[in-house]
Amino acid sequence: MCVALSMAITVNVAVTSQTKTNGHPSFGAAGGINTGYALDGIEGATITVSPGTLIVFDTTALTALHPIYITSDSEGGRDGKDAITEGVAVEGGGGIESAFGGNNLNFTVPAGANTYYYHCVYHRFMGFKIEVVEATLCEKYQGDATQTDFMIGAITAIFGGLTDADDEFGAFTVEYFDGTTPEGSTDFTTDATALTKLAGDLVAFFGAALGCNEPDFPTYTGSTDMRAVHENMAVLPRAFDGFVNSIHKTLLAAGFSADDAGAVQSLLAGSNFKRAICTEAGCDSSICDFYTSALGLSDNSALVTDVVTKVVGKIVDDSSPIKIYFDGTKGTDFLTDTDAYNALAGKLVAFFGAALGCTDGSVPAYTGTDAEFEQTHQDLTISSSEAAFFNSAVVAVLNEAGASSQDQAIVASVLKSLDDVVITQATAPPPPTIEQTFQVTVSAKTADHAFADDGGFPSAFAFDGAPADGKTIDLLVGKNYKFVNSAGCIHPFYFTTSKAGAGDSEVAVGVDSLDYSQVCQKDGVNGEFVISVTQQLVDATSTFYYNCRVHAFMGGVVRFCPATGCTATGGPSPAPTPTPAPTAGSGTNSATSPAGRAVASFACLVLAAIVALLF
Repeated sequence: MCVALSMAITVNVAVTSQTKTNGHPSFGAAGGINTGYALDGIEGATITVSPGTLIVFDTTALTALHPIYITSDSEGGRDGKDAITEGVAVEGGGGIESAFGGNNLNFTVPAGANTYYYHCVYHRFMGFKIEVVEATLCEKYQGDATQTDFMIGAITAIFGGLTDADDEFGAFTVEYFDGTTPEGSTDFTTDATALTKLAGDLVAFFGAALGCNEPDFPTYTGSTDMRAVHENMAVLPRAFDGFVNSIHKTLLAAGFSADDAGAVQSLLAGSNFKRAICTEAGCDSSICDFYTSALGLSDNSALVTDVVTKVVGKIVDDSSPIKIYFDGTKGTDFLTDTDAYNALAGKLVAFFGAALGCTDGSVPAYTGTDAEFEQTHQDLTISSSEAAFFNSAVVAVLNEAGASSQDQAIVASVLKSLDDVVITQATAPPPPTIEQTFQVTVSAKTADHAFADDGGFPSAFAFDGAPADGKTIDLLVGKNYKFVNSAGCIHPFYFTTSKAGAGDSEVAVGVDSLDYSQVCQKDGVNGEFVISVTQQLVDATSTFYYNCRVHAFMGGVVRFCPATGCTATGGPSPAPTPTPAPTAGSGTNSATSPAGRAVASFACLVLAAIVALLF
């Protein structure tokens, strides 16, 4: 839901807090609570404004539990994390913690397009976005005309250029509009009914792209899959270039500035759009070449090696539940065997290079077989949750590398389609025998709490009726422990490598839970999870903590120890040899590829490369 407030001078919104529904954009977010803000009755509303707008947040209905503030942090909370001070004032003269009960929060939006957030000072994910936008191109150039009339005029001029056989650019595009290409297609130059329909679609489509936002502006209802729309049109490179350049020429003639017309030209000429429209040979740069150029990297090898390094980093992290496939627990110990690791990394880089279509010669050639992929997974017992973790790690790396959301979605979908091969744990393991159950409650911190000097929330977790003193918990390898949290969802319980907690650095290794992100009492039912202590946890060099996902410094230390018990310092094993960085060198370590299953799609090749070669 969006509150559209563009171009306003002063905007007044009434803020209330209420139980979230699935209509709130942060409903179910890890680390959030089940209460959220509503603006004028719309929960989790987005505010869209222009620079210079004054937003007045009416806080009459808010209590001291949920004071509101402005932040650059998308999550908020944590004692006013990353609070914005420019243009912010609280009526009554107090700080942001006083913005409740009628002490309205005033925010004069600074210059420049930006994204801010309104959130609770103490709790994460209660609010949502403030989008600051400059005037759109449609608003900028419509003049005294309505936006609909402005776009009709623009499309009429553009169509005239595209169908002018004597024009320097129209000479290459007219055949796609006069029924020549493809053979037997509609002749829009003579069929008035068809032209009216096409013009209407183009007005709505390009109007949305240029930011036309008047209430009566037509909504585009056609297909948004441009590749599907143009797949039978045999669009040649010269025709695509003519299309882009003709529009650029028309916009300049219509009074667009060189910068604005150039921005539209660059957007249309971008590789993502070009890959969808231009369907013939010579149109498409490879994914590898496109992102190497877009990210300003020196060569294809730099791109592929960076992707491989980040994927490996995520899946061998101490918090990764699939680290066991790389640390010797199941198969080769790549973390200590440098030669084996470099061989694996070299295979990965080579396969990525082939899958992504790298062409500059900087990536070594890849060799691999489909049979290896099948055989490798016969020897593993990968669970559905482990496969899901891997899939999310890959998509996260693609996002960090700058891949488009469409490419990310394709990769995620195809990764999921390989579950029948990747997931080899045939049956669910029997329920674990619980060594000890901890009853978790929340009470006021004792004066000698382990985190007493660190600030944070004044209350803390306590176990089995004992005081909330932040005591250290010792858990032994090979044992299973249950934690049952009777506190409400303002204090969800979890394990972390962050001393402060508050949702950061979640530890999921060995954890079994119906909803680990919300281990708290909901609808009268206590939240719980079971942790099975693995050797991976014992060997890890990180310090572990139990903590609250919402508030800082509510927990204490967790020690994972050998079966013989914990020493005075916890007794972890010596630190493992640091993981070497992957290189593009060749190697002989076994590599697998489901290329035969995914030959038609770059995304299939990418995920096959990662799944086969890393698992």
